[in-house]
Amino acid sequence: MVQVGQDVERAVVAFLERRVADSGRAGPLGRDVAVFDEGLLDSLSLLELVAAVEAATGQAVDMLRFDPAAVVSLDDLVAELSAACGG
Repeated sequence: MVQVGQDVERAVVAFLERRVADSGRAGPLGRDVAVFDEGLLDSLSLLELVAAVEAATGQAVDMLRFDPAAVVSLDDLVAELSAACGG
């Protein structure tokens, strides 16, 4: 399931980079960026991200296995979504 994890990571990074660009913020996206606290994700954009991850991986995200409360950073987000995809 390494490929699923890599696909999840690519989808998450691409999605968040688009959010950063759309917000007009400058600078690279750090691995430790606080995705919710920094306003990169909210409840609606999280659902959009889940759809993007499902499209990128061809796997359904098991929302019963995904714990948004465990997500602080980009790395946390990738780990949670990878696990929820069975990766």
